Amino acid sequence: MTGEWKETTLGEICNIQQGKTIALSSLSDGSYPVYGANGIVGQIDEYNFDFHLTALGCRGSCGTVHFIDQKAFLSGNVMAIWQKSDQELLPKYIPLALSALDLEGSGAISGQVQPQITKTSLSPVPISVPSIPEQKRIVDLITSMDSYIEQLKRYLASLRLARQSSIDKFVNFTALDFTQVKISQIVDLNPEQAKDAKSARMIRYIDLSKVSIDSGIAPNIVPVPFSEAPGRARRTIRTDDVLVSTVRPYLRGFAMVEEEYNGEIASTGFCVLRPNSQVVNPDLLWAVIRSERFVSYLVGKSTGSNYPAVRPADIGNFSFGLPALEVQHSLADLFNAMDESVSKATQTLEQSQMLREAILESLLTQRHEIPQTYDKFLGGEA
Repeated sequence: MTGEWKETTLGEICNIQQGKTIALSSLSDGSYPVYGANGIVGQIDEYNFDFHLTALGCRGSCGTVHFIDQKAFLSGNVMAIWQKSDQELLPKYIPLALSALDLEGSGAISGQVQPQITKTSLSPVPISVPSIPEQKRIVDLITSMDSYIEQLKRYLASLRLARQSSIDKFVNFTALDFTQVKISQIVDLNPEQAKDAKSARMIRYIDLSKVSIDSGIAPNIVPVPFSEAPGRARRTIRTDDVLVSTVRPYLRGFAMVEEEYNGEIASTGFCVLRPNSQVVNPDLLWAVIRSERFVSYLVGKSTGSNYPAVRPADIGNFSFGLPALEVQHSLADLFNAMDESVSKATQTLEQSQMLREAILESLLTQRHEIPQTYDKFLGGEA
């Protein structure tokens, strides 16, 4: 490695101070952010720190890390950590080092019902610290990667917004040549019920409440014995079927079936929509299901307080304007292209985040170094 690494503890090299407990009723439209364990929780007209530091979640969400570069109020749920000497430690190196520490394994986190970190438990946690020039290289490299990741997040958010806006405009659009239809008129509702509940064969299970609609498919179907499949609903599904969770519809538990998922499936409660391809393009139906108007409709029709649910019949009664089949195909192609763009951007973001974590771990565990010759290419901000 470039330069020597110092083996020390957080208490030896950092100041550690717990924030101040504050009542939620004290929050207002003040000038200064209030930090809790999970980040900013509100604003207030006072601050208790006015220099660069790292906030470490110390109650409940223990181990969360936030770098603060402005005047702020730190609540009692976070620990303020900052360098004792600028000659030994850079402020922006601290959150990187903290994010890589095994706080639970080192004994810094205690309590099972309410996990917490105290100054006493945090101070002896070991930490390796390189020379200031090496800290600066690490900070500059990771900062540049963070900047790229933030750009990817903004790009992905804009893609999702454009896709959702386009879908919503179509579903809310009315034209003279559009035919007003109910979902029940263009699909078969729950066409096939899986049989032989006592069979020993395997069946696939899906938790629709945990499905991401970005990819347009159900990614977490797992095989389980038929008799042990949780939930009430057991149905046969086919390619292009659309699955709609009837439980807690606000979670948007929707999925479109790909060919590899053909066969019997179980869930805690879902409705199968099998589109009539002579009347509706399946991909266009999938877009309709993801519209805000459809979600709002389901929420309005759901009953029950703890586990609100909607009836399949109500799902079938949702109506919208349906254009001619040729127009449907063009719209479906557009929405599919948007889905593909979102999917690719999501994969790029996830890969970039994984690469960032791998590089940081490699640098902080001294397996790799950043050559001094890279200094002229780096921004030099610390």
